Amino acid sequence: MTDAALDCTGYLLALKTDGLLGRAGEALLVPADQVILPTVFTRGSWQPEEIGFFADHLGAAARYSLLDIGANIGLFSRQMVRAFPQIERLYCFEPSPLNFAALRFNLAPLGDRPGLHFVNAALYTEDSVQTFYQDRANIGNHSLNKGAMHDVSAYDENRVQVLSIARWLDANLSPDERLIWKSDTQGFDERIIASVPWVHWRRIDYAVVEVWRISKPDLDWSEFAARIEDFPNRSLGIGNPVSTETVLDYLRAEDGVHTDLYLWR
Repeated sequence: MTDAALDCTGYLLALKTDGLLGRAGEALLVPADQVILPTVFTRGSWQPEEIGFFADHLGAAARYSLLDIGANIGLFSRQMVRAFPQIERLYCFEPSPLNFAALRFNLAPLGDRPGLHFVNAALYTEDSVQTFYQDRANIGNHSLNKGAMHDVSAYDENRVQVLSIARWLDANLSPDERLIWKSDTQGFDERIIASVPWVHWRRIDYAVVEVWRISKPDLDWSEFAARIEDFPNRSLGIGNPVSTETVLDYLRAEDGVHTDLYLWR
């Protein structure tokens, strides 16, 4: 046999000890790449500093809905829902078919609750079908933004469903939901945020946004800045308070550097 019918595209990992990702013996499905797989395999967690931020700031009494935009294979959401019972609803958006399949597997231990929602689509400014770029070496570097492939030697392209974020929020969220926002869309976050209607934005109590210094589509920077300024607390990385202007200055370069922007009320 010269050609196999299937490719090995990932690994089923078993947790050896209790940790952020689950209890000993529970399984994770992680696509094969050179970034996320080795990190999860050796550490048994994914970006624990983000979970630590919420442990330090998340109110215990309020109840929240988590919007995970660019949810990838669900590691952030899995850790958040396990760590914080005050998260009652979860909305995961992931356009990559393979990543979406892994996401559904990895969040299956949360059970078949009515508050879990999985959307195999990207969020952006309008309903459409768009080209999606996928870094072969890093399953976390998938994006509608071709600029995310700025120093990537091998990537794939396919077409994915895209939903208008304003329309989706209007149609699917109830007016009493308090929100946690997490987005990681490789350079589309700024335009997505600028398009969020104020009625929804002002219900976000906490946000973590991966901000990249790469080329990205045109956007109304004043609308983005106004939404960042709406939060009294901002930090580029953990423990680094900044002004809105500092955030904008950070984003003016295109050297490929990225970090998390933390926002809270």
